[in-house]
Amino acid sequence: MMDSLENRPRIRPELTNSDKLIEAIGYVLLAAMWVLTVVGMLILPETIPTHYGFSGTPDAFGSKYTYIILPLIGTVLFFLLTVLNRYPWIFNYPSAITSENAPVKYRNATRALRLLKLFIQLIFFGIQLFTIFVALHQLNGLGWWFLPLVIVLCTIPVLMLFLGARSKKSI
Repeated sequence: MMDSLENRPRIRPELTNSDKLIEAIGYVLLAAMWVLTVVGMLILPETIPTHYGFSGTPDAFGSKYTYIILPLIGTVLFFLLTVLNRYPWIFNYPSAITSENAPVKYRNATRALRLLKLFIQLIFFGIQLFTIFVALHQLNGLGWWFLPLVIVLCTIPVLMLFLGARSKKSI
């Protein structure tokens, strides 16, 4: 029998305490990003780094008003992923979703997406913070370690999702 969206149970998994904590940290990071934006706009020079190369050193510069782009993108992503996470039955799953396995599969998928959302906020906050330091000549760039860290942070939720897809238990 082919799994189709119409046949999937439309249930929302209950948030565990760890899910609530992840959500709360995400909202705190989002607020902190906007506070940092306001502070940055007050203290940044007129020209700031607007892009960083693979090595973490700035390779493009522009107006300090471009500093607002990252929190705008971060906010849009945050709320789009928050809304998307309310409809786990529309996600793509590697196995059929039934009324028996839906609670676990949905919980695993929403937790992975929740973590990805948190890590995106953390990455954007880090870029903003380091941009202030670089623009004020306190650092030379993000550092060689920043890109590998971003890759690891974005891979963790994906790995969790794959492991959860193979498991019958929540991750």
